[in-house]
Amino acid sequence: MGQKIAATYSKLKEFASIIILGIAIAIFTFPSIHLSYNIGIDPPMMWISNFFFNTQWEVAQNVIFPHGPLAFLVYPTISNIELAISVEVLLKIFLSAQLVRLIDSKNSLRWLIGFVGAYGVVLLSNFIFLLIFSIILSYCNYFETSTKRDKYIALLLTGFAFYIKSYVGIITCIISGSFLLYEAIVKKKYKLFIVDALVLWAFIFTLWLAMYGTGTGFFRYCFGLFNLAQDNSSAAAYYPVNNWWYLTPFLIFTFGYPLVYRSKRSLFFAALTTLSLFAAWKHGMAREDVYHIRGTYHYAIITFLLFYIFNRKQQLSFLVFAGVALALFNLNMQNAYAYQARTYPLLDGVVNLVTYIERLDAIKVHAQKVTQKNIASNRLPQKIVQEIGNATVDVYPWDYTIIPANGFNFQPRPILQSYAAYTSWLDLQDANHFKSDQAPTYLIWDLNKITTGLDIGTMSSLDYRHLLNDEPQTMLTLLQHYELWYQDKNYLVYKQRKYPLQTTSSIIRTNQTTWGEWVKSPSNMAGLLRAKLSFDKALVQRMKSFFYKDEQFFIYLKFADHSIQKYRIVPKNAVDGLWINPFVIDPTHPHKQKKVVAIALDASNKKILTDALTIDWEITDFVNAPNCPNSFFGKNQPSYATVAKSIQLFEYPMDSSWTDYPKSALTQTEAFSGKNAFRVEPSNYSCSYKITLDSSWINQKIQISTSCWVKGVDLEASKKISLVTSIEHEKESLLWKNEKLSTHLLDGTAWNGMTQHLQYTPQKKGEQLQVYCWNNSQQPILIDDLQVSIQLLKD
Repeated sequence: MGQKIAATYSKLKEFASIIILGIAIAIFTFPSIHLSYNIGIDPPMMWISNFFFNTQWEVAQNVIFPHGPLAFLVYPTISNIELAISVEVLLKIFLSAQLVRLIDSKNSLRWLIGFVGAYGVVLLSNFIFLLIFSIILSYCNYFETSTKRDKYIALLLTGFAFYIKSYVGIITCIISGSFLLYEAIVKKKYKLFIVDALVLWAFIFTLWLAMYGTGTGFFRYCFGLFNLAQDNSSAAAYYPVNNWWYLTPFLIFTFGYPLVYRSKRSLFFAALTTLSLFAAWKHGMAREDVYHIRGTYHYAIITFLLFYIFNRKQQLSFLVFAGVALALFNLNMQNAYAYQARTYPLLDGVVNLVTYIERLDAIKVHAQKVTQKNIASNRLPQKIVQEIGNATVDVYPWDYTIIPANGFNFQPRPILQSYAAYTSWLDLQDANHFKSDQAPTYLIWDLNKITTGLDIGTMSSLDYRHLLNDEPQTMLTLLQHYELWYQDKNYLVYKQRKYPLQTTSSIIRTNQTTWGEWVKSPSNMAGLLRAKLSFDKALVQRMKSFFYKDEQFFIYLKFADHSIQKYRIVPKNAVDGLWINPFVIDPTHPHKQKKVVAIALDASNKKILTDALTIDWEITDFVNAPNCPNSFFGKNQPSYATVAKSIQLFEYPMDSSWTDYPKSALTQTEAFSGKNAFRVEPSNYSCSYKITLDSSWINQKIQISTSCWVKGVDLEASKKISLVTSIEHEKESLLWKNEKLSTHLLDGTAWNGMTQHLQYTPQKKGEQLQVYCWNNSQQPILIDDLQVSIQLLKD
């Protein structure tokens, strides 16, 4: 009897110690509270996630987006901060408890290792990582003790994670799937594999039923997650300069250490985590901005730490090799887009907790005031708000703070932000929505988007893409089902038509072409002209896309005024049509419209791509609205800016506007087009186009569009090569803008197109415009087709 009491006391003491340690970890890592949100691309997701939770939970049933219906736990606001914090604290306690349980009870440093390990893991973890690594630790403890509770908790958490965010849903399903396969293949427990797979499926489906009370939409949501994982790198990747001398050793160690430190434990751990670690690598390297790549870095750190604890051999050599591998990855991470060093608040948790307890009400009041101030710029005229009243409203392309700023009745589409519809299937979900009974009565098109583009105007999308190419099928549906109801300089407001427009679409021509080749577009065509691009993926391209990320793909548009514009394209939906004519630059200015006369397609690393491209030219006629799509953007008829000056270098007789240059600089062996190209030596300038701005242009806005093609540079040199536009008056610099080649570089061995657009209003007589290429690198380059176009813009 005494032994039983002693054993019970020992277990209670152990349990109490683990809980106390978990609470201590939660206190020392208590997060700071930020409850306000802002306008833009990502910040509005904080509002929309909480809108579903607070107001219309059932609406989220039809949404397919990287943020799931439970994303409000990641982005809490004043209405649910207590719930989100409670869940996060419980996850921290649970993770800490699971980690301590892994440590050998005979280890004299058990509690020190447990505290330091748990503190390190939690410090590097956001809400998503807490879920992921709690699941990994639960499976590890099941391996150690065969306690079924650990396994089923892990399966339950996987079901929960499935609805947080596509990233965590995919990662945790990979982890649980890896565990189930380990049971089947290594343990040969086939019946158990089937049972546990059904349990996981039951947890996922039961949570769906609990949220919505029906199974409708469940399989569509699952297939949507699959589509969201497709072609993400083509749609949203950055391509910084990576140092593969750093990354290669990191990869060798990351995916090879279980073979070096071989044991039953390492085999299990590798089976459990390798695929998820690969998915984390893919996720970070696909986008490769500092936020995503740092996520991969933290994922690797925590994985190595857990292996060190779980393996129990705890060799010093593993720590050394892991440290070197992570240090190398960290060095390369400094090349990531928007990189900035991060500090880790080691001791801020206690202060954050005290602030949360003492000032939560004040924090909520302050957050509400800040939010209202932040989104005030998205208010429409009061008369328009009143006329819309309680009718259903959606926002295009992504800033949903327009809804709370005006108190609109929100009716969201499945793919909440246009840039995320990067497969035909995803695009089709939005297209079908706008045809259905669930379509909103009004659609507000936001013209003041925050984007990164290469052009002037309001039609830019995310990551150098063109907004009208984000969702080709959806755009056609909008043209058919909505008409312009109101417009100002900030918004286009569309109202649902009583009867949709009738359309007929047909392929009028097919061109077989290759990368970098100009193809003339069909001319004098009414209606909407789009180019449907298709090509097969080569084997090497598929392999690179799978293990790393796909190439960059761009379309170049040559306009009637000889200016050139480029946009990034996504092959998965380019097959549905790239918008060509009428090409809209800015709906609020009728003159900001251009006519496309030719297109060219380009890509990075063309050596691994197929050369055969097919362009099907599709014309869509609007039977009962012949002026559509011009009328959709508030244009009664096509209107083009007046071309004041347009000239192309190297293929036309030179006039006095061009500076002298040595004839030896001309070469006819490697011209991009025509006969001649121009060689620019290291640390030198090309010849310049130089004119005095016409005095009649004073106080009139002009648009200066320049472009050229450059060959013979590597990635580092491209940062020091620029297309320069300058304006001076009596040696005083009034404007100087350089467009770096690094922004446009696709292939260092081929020709790369550069474009630059700027607006300027001359103020003085005698202002001089100069355009040239500046090679500040240490290697010679070739340039061709240096073009300048000046247009008069009238407001």
